[in-house]
Amino acid sequence: MERKELIKQIPLLHKKEIVDESILQFCNTAKIRFNRAKDFEGKRKFLLDYVDKIIYFDDNVVFHGSVPVKLKAYEDPDQPTEVSKIEFSIENKITRKERVDNWESKLNMTTSTKTTTYYKMPS
Repeated sequence: MERKELIKQIPLLHKKEIVDESILQFCNTAKIRFNRAKDFEGKRKFLLDYVDKIIYFDDNVVFHGSVPVKLKAYEDPDQPTEVSKIEFSIENKITRKERVDNWESKLNMTTSTKTTTYYKMPS
């Protein structure tokens, strides 16, 4: 989705600066968390925290999530903060060749120095 479309999804009372700041904070935090996730459990926890759902069909992959947008409803610090969210989706394609190449590279990293023959899956 384009940034303009995202801003159209939320009420006009949300200021552009607050939306931009929320998106920037979300992206920075997600990047840090993703880079720290080294093992399966870390990546699983990252996906649970940052992605609402993943749709995989043929070669198409779509990630759905939302960015929280926090607004001060009132200037009084005793008043609660209003929270809204901007939904997003990221679409991409992963071809069979890319999947096989990725699988083979991971398999080769885990093998020892001895020579092992692997059969390539047909395309």
